[in-house]
Amino acid sequence: LLNLKKSLSKLETKVKEIQEELVDILNDDEEMAEFFLSSKSKENQDIYPIESLLEFVEEPFEEIANNILEIKENIDDTQEFITFMANNRRNNIIRLDLIATLVTAVFSFFAVVTGIYGMNVRNNFGGGGESDGFWLIVGSIFVFGLILCLWLWKLIKRKKVL
Repeated sequence: LLNLKKSLSKLETKVKEIQEELVDILNDDEEMAEFFLSSKSKENQDIYPIESLLEFVEEPFEEIANNILEIKENIDDTQEFITFMANNRRNNIIRLDLIATLVTAVFSFFAVVTGIYGMNVRNNFGGGGESDGFWLIVGSIFVFGLILCLWLWKLIKRKKVL
């Protein structure tokens, strides 16, 4: 879009230059008289046909200038829309990143507890001993993790992050 907008700006500048020259010629009667090819016409100073011809030539340039302005406005609107969509996508990615970070934080807590108690609590998997301590720790981790997840989720909703 930027290249298109630059090209339109260059075209707009050229069209405005041509329009300004045409207006200058139309406003200068001496210059208009110089356009006549015969000396008879120069003497009569009858410049109306040339003036109407130049005005006729000027009309398409005005239309082109108006079309260029309309296209530039459409490009600006498109750029705003693209910016809005990009911001929306970026916000969604940030939300997803926040959720992933929170889940990572909760699981890291599980990893710490597992690291501390994992090798020191007897379980039934090895074929001997009581497993009450193991299941108590696993259940505590699960309940605490669930409570932590729910609390973080409510906090995020209350702060209107998600």
